[in-house]
Amino acid sequence: MSRRPALPPAASFGVAAGVLALSLGASGAPAMLYPAFSALWGTGPVVTTALFAVYPVALVVVMLAGGGLSDRFGRRRLMLAGVAVVAVGTVLFSLADGPAWAFAGRIMQGAGVGLAMSAASAALVEFDRSGNPTRASAVNAAATSLGATAAILVGGWLVRNTADPTHLAFWILLAAVLALLVALLFLPEPARTVAARPTAAVGRRALLAVPREGRRPFLV
Repeated sequence: MSRRPALPPAASFGVAAGVLALSLGASGAPAMLYPAFSALWGTGPVVTTALFAVYPVALVVVMLAGGGLSDRFGRRRLMLAGVAVVAVGTVLFSLADGPAWAFAGRIMQGAGVGLAMSAASAALVEFDRSGNPTRASAVNAAATSLGATAAILVGGWLVRNTADPTHLAFWILLAAVLALLVALLFLPEPARTVAARPTAAVGRRALLAVPREGRRPFLV
């Protein structure tokens, strides 16, 4: 039986950065669309506020409860699981015909990002072959900022220039998620640079590692 082909370290580093960018992209994608959803469904500010609130709750709970899971089960598996959960949440949003679907989609997105982000942050360090101790953290900051910015810009453009932004935005996001899932299938498991006992502190460190300029879209 032939072994699964694996990406080289440089490409694997890029895929891990892509997971980080996608995490912030998924977190920011619905934010520009909430006013459109509110008008479409006839809901008020209470529902919109609740939609903002459920995402960080789901994300923080998953990161604190399962921040060390990638030490136990592997970076690749946790990134695959997290991105797959984000995909489910994105599908729910794309099919949403009422607030219940949107709440379910937002909770799934928060849980998926919580699973994927700490694993991707660790994988970025472990795939780095540059010898530069600051490169991984710099790429982490750049990737998360890029993902958040892209989500806001694309979402805003779709709202202003398309007839159906509440569906189109999520189909575009889903295409990116599925492409990343395919890339993750060929990702090798990185060699651990530090033997770490699984702990919720890993999740807390990953959460605090989000750059300042990306924290607001990350949490909304």
